[in-house]
Amino acid sequence: MIQLLFYFFELLSFKGSPSDAPYSPRLLAALILVDIGLVAIGNYGFGSANAMIDAIVSPALLVAGIAGILALRNTFARLVQTLTAYFGAVVPLKLLSLGLALVYQTFNAPKAGTLANFFALGMLCMLLWHTALLVHILRASANWLSIQALPAAIALTIFVTVGVQLLMPSVG
Repeated sequence: MIQLLFYFFELLSFKGSPSDAPYSPRLLAALILVDIGLVAIGNYGFGSANAMIDAIVSPALLVAGIAGILALRNTFARLVQTLTAYFGAVVPLKLLSLGLALVYQTFNAPKAGTLANFFALGMLCMLLWHTALLVHILRASANWLSIQALPAAIALTIFVTVGVQLLMPSVG
């Protein structure tokens, strides 16, 4: 278990490879459930009426998008390892984001200009780190160069965001 945690932190520092992730559908299911829980907690904390539905739809669209990319690249056999690497590395990022959001809400930052700016900067850093992580994972899983994986990661992020909005217009 400790080695698995070290592996996910190696991924966060862009040293690990998705091919090093264990092939374990059970671990993948557990990581997806943790991700769903964290998204639901975060959305509920910000007053989203459809927090649980959004928490389920977002990972489903992401899984479909990654599966489509790997199928197009004829590397679909790597799907479980790729998703395990992604969800395992994203959980700490989401915990950090929830921490930032908690600080933001605790200090009533909407009324405090400077603190709100720091929160926005922190969330922007999380978004950029998440995108870079997705590029790293797609690059290794789909045998792409980073310059090829970047547009795919951005397109995947847009696909999930627009997909959630189209499937559930009242979310967000």
